[in-house]
Amino acid sequence: MDRQGDVVTPVVHQQQQRNFPEPIAVLAMGKVWRKTDVEKWVKEHRPDLSSG
Repeated sequence: MDRQGDVVTPVVHQQQQRNFPEPIAVLAMGKVWRKTDVEKWVKEHRPDLSSG
């Protein structure tokens, strides 16, 4: 995952997972997600990747 401030640009595989949060914006460079939404998803669906 590429974390930049309060937004996250995850890899394509993660965004294809069931129940992955909807992006907050779709830009020319790609989709953008809220950092807190992605961190919550990781804690619930990929605890092995969660840092806390």
